[in-house]
Amino acid sequence: MQKSVVIFLVLISLCFLCGLDACRKKEVTPTPFSNLLGTWVLTKTATDDNGTGTDPVYYPVAAGQKYYLVFNPDSSGKDSEIYNGILSPVQLFSWEITTNDSVYVAYHANYDVVYSIFSVTSASLSLASSHLTPSGVKELTWNYYEKR
Repeated sequence: MQKSVVIFLVLISLCFLCGLDACRKKEVTPTPFSNLLGTWVLTKTATDDNGTGTDPVYYPVAAGQKYYLVFNPDSSGKDSEIYNGILSPVQLFSWEITTNDSVYVAYHANYDVVYSIFSVTSASLSLASSHLTPSGVKELTWNYYEKR
């Protein structure tokens, strides 16, 4: 009888320990979605001024200018700009990751942008977009952000 009590207590202890291990917080692998969430501050831009797509010209953000992108978990967002202490109208948008390397942004002001995600970590974000100029030339733009 004592042997069965000891076995019973050992089994209960094992179940308890297994339950503790199951409740332990697991490491979650970061994804483009989880890394993209939060507020980003534009630090520099690059444009393809010569139209080759291989020789971008980099520009730091102008002194007195702050440009923010905010990606919320509910797929809403906003971008805003402060220039010399004056806040420009905030633009609201909806967004979604369309592939592992693209984010679709639909502004509520009736225009859409598809950004290619060059890199996104918990600290930095690099986006690229392209559009046609009025003269029909495809222009590439790269934006580099840091997490706020």
